[in-house]
Amino acid sequence: MNKGFTVEEAHRFFDNLHTADLFFGVSIIVGYPGETGVDFQNTLDFIIQRKDIIPQIAQINPFTYYDGTSADKTADYRANPTALKRMELFVREMKRHKIKHTNAFIGNLIEK
Repeated sequence: MNKGFTVEEAHRFFDNLHTADLFFGVSIIVGYPGETGVDFQNTLDFIIQRKDIIPQIAQINPFTYYDGTSADKTADYRANPTALKRMELFVREMKRHKIKHTNAFIGNLIEK
C-alpha cells in the first residue's frame, strides 16, 4: 500500500509504543489492489506474532474504492469477492488467536 516503511520498521515502532506504555490501535484493509495471497498471509502473521504488544485491532475492512483516489476501482470489495473472504478469514483468525479488537469496526465500511 506504499506506506513508506518496512516490516522491520513497523516491528520497532510497535515495540517502542509498547515499551513506552502507549495505547494504540491498528486499522487493517484487506484486498487492497495488488495484494497477493502471500501479502495477506504476511499481514495476518505480523498481527498474530505481535498480538502481545498490539493493544487492539481498531478496525478491519475490505478495500473500498472511493471516487478521486488513484486505486484500482475493480479491486473494490463489491467487485472483488476475495476482499470480503480475506476479511472474514482475518476476523476468524483474530478470534482464534484471542487478538483484542473492536467489534463495532469490523466491516464497518461495508454498505448494508
